[in-house]
Amino acid sequence: IQYGSDGGKQMLKPKDAGKLQPANPGDRRKCADFDTFEESLRYYEKYYEWYGDVARLDRDGDGVPCSGLPHTTNMEKYRMKKPITKQQRPSE
Repeated sequence: IQYGSDGGKQMLKPKDAGKLQPANPGDRRKCADFDTFEESLRYYEKYYEWYGDVARLDRDGDGVPCSGLPHTTNMEKYRMKKPITKQQRPSE
């Protein structure tokens, strides 16, 4: 087990996670920086595992970042805006 570097909040990560921890991007992006919901979701999912909602894209805490953004028209990238419960999220 190794500890994530997230500005003071320690999160345990299994060594065999298979993913390299990305650098903490900080609170640099906001919903207005994304054109579609799917773009914001990819960003949210990339960093959530390590740092939580670092950019505060999920203001109401339902697991759906930037829910007011439109969906992509590219059906290969389409993702449902499906809220998740706290039990489904990685431990915080």
